Amino acid sequence: DDEIVVDFFCGGGGAGTGLEMGLGRPVTVAKNHSPAAISMHTANHPAARHFTTDVFEGDPDEECQGRAVGWFHMSPDCTHHSQAAGGQPRKREIRNLSWIGIKWAGKKRPRVISLENVKQILQWGRLIAKRCK
Repeated sequence: DDEIVVDFFCGGGGAGTGLEMGLGRPVTVAKNHSPAAISMHTANHPAARHFTTDVFEGDPDEECQGRAVGWFHMSPDCTHHSQAAGGQPRKREIRNLSWIGIKWAGKKRPRVISLENVKQILQWGRLIAKRCK
């Protein structure tokens, strides 16, 4: 019962609302680089601790106040490697956002890690332009 729910790239809180409905517990920690997104998330999830910062910044233990993470969810920007942009990687720094999950998995050992469903993530590899053979 002490495990918390963490929502990264939280946007306005849609995924967090789904998690709350499904799990019956609130989002405890939310992070996004956009002040507008955090403002909306705060309105939708006022009990969460909000961080307006780059997801690569911060210490997982400090942000979670030492508590165990039961569910860690991420909704990283996928427009540079999903069908939303024709499936072709556009920017390495955007595509690299999902790798923050590795840091959190190692430090917090969440029981469940979920990532927004973007099937192209299965083909990640070296960033090669479509025109290159």
